[in-house]
Amino acid sequence: MEQKRRTKEEWKLIVEEQKTSGLTQERWCKTKGINYQTFKNRARLMRRQREQEIAPKVEWVEAQGKEAVKKTESIIQIEMGEVRVKVPDGISETSLQRVCKVLVGLC
Repeated sequence: MEQKRRTKEEWKLIVEEQKTSGLTQERWCKTKGINYQTFKNRARLMRRQREQEIAPKVEWVEAQGKEAVKKTESIIQIEMGEVRVKVPDGISETSLQRVCKVLVGLC
């Protein structure tokens, strides 16, 4: 069986199509005739590249006053670009770091 070489752009479309399919990666790959291991490797590589592109843009700053963090009724609202997330005021530092890591992956 001949291996098909795909461009980065083709892999990007393939990964996006799988995400929107509602199927697991393995099942989707099987129905499309795509090697599951190759798909996982490409998706992981693309995710790491995206994280590396975003990482230098992220800076931690100490929040001071109402201007830095909106706090209303025990809720903290975090804004990154067009994404807004509300978290409980008492959230642990570890949990907040996890939330921020997810945001960085989405933005």
